[in-house]
Amino acid sequence: MIGDESFKRQKINFGTQLPKTNKEIFLNGLDTNGKQVFQKIFDFADKEKLLIRWGAKGFSLNVPNKSEFIGLIFGYPLNCPYDQSIITGFRQIEKKIADSESIVKLFSNGIEQLNLFTIKVGYLGNNELKWKIDTVDNQKVEQFIELLRKIVDLIRKKMAYTQ
Repeated sequence: MIGDESFKRQKINFGTQLPKTNKEIFLNGLDTNGKQVFQKIFDFADKEKLLIRWGAKGFSLNVPNKSEFIGLIFGYPLNCPYDQSIITGFRQIEKKIADSESIVKLFSNGIEQLNLFTIKVGYLGNNELKWKIDTVDNQKVEQFIELLRKIVDLIRKKMAYTQ
């Protein structure tokens, strides 16, 4: 009889999640330039007690806030569609911090002055900037870390003020 066939009911998995990477795997996926830049970012993150959230290929650098986090940048190794790069998280700051226009403007202007983030990308549905890391200027890397420190301080002050 048609329609009377027995079948096995099973749960359908609509989203297969790839395994997450980690710091060791990530660093092994970089060239010398990438290792120099990202190691400094990881050192900065440790010192400032920032949260690194690992994804399938890369990571996000976040300021923790109660039960959520504010993404500052996203980092990627060579073997991914974004190539060895850092992508800004302006929209993350705008979405999660009230009255954040001045913080985003300072971040954006500081990045523009460094002339490292030269590629505009549509990232997570937003217009962000990308730094393709193919050379290293240590002075500019230090200036970028200092800019991140200022942004982290401003976000923390804003979070403390609104709590």
